[in-house]
Amino acid sequence: ITSAIVSSRMGKKQEAYDAELKAIKILEKSRSDLWLLSNQYLAVGYYAEMLQLDSSTVIGLYDRGIELAQEIKSKSHLQLHYDYKSQYYLSIKKYEQAYLNYKKSVLYKDSIALSDQKKNVDELETRYQTAKKDLEIERLNADQKIKQLEIEKQQAIITGNTLEAKQKQSQIDFLQQQKQLQ
Repeated sequence: ITSAIVSSRMGKKQEAYDAELKAIKILEKSRSDLWLLSNQYLAVGYYAEMLQLDSSTVIGLYDRGIELAQEIKSKSHLQLHYDYKSQYYLSIKKYEQAYLNYKKSVLYKDSIALSDQKKNVDELETRYQTAKKDLEIERLNADQKIKQLEIEKQQAIITGNTLEAKQKQSQIDFLQQQKQLQ
């Protein structure tokens, strides 16, 4: 793969194509990384386009990448493969095929966006529910503190300590105001 990248940067498209084919052969044997293998079919298809190989070769490479992307259920790979395939059909003036592949590319792109949006909505819902529960806990803690202060106030009244009773009442009033604000 690295050899293909270096060859490509040096402008040696045929060498890059050959290196990609070797990488694919190795990856096909092991089948340990189908994600990478799908990417390599996209790359070798692109080089086949640049070398102006016959259309059945180019389409076959893109189709194999699509098969692998379907196998690993990768919407992003499917979107990319259909986009490249659409661009290729457009370049060879097969407009109907270009359009059909473009539609598939857009469908996967929209599906990815919808999935991301749903994930974001779910995350916001979780945050909202957490914040709601935190506020309920704070309210319950405030109620508990008010009850405790009421008891301490009554004890202060019983012992005749009016200053402490007034202090407890002002704390109770403050907590009740905070609770209402929440």
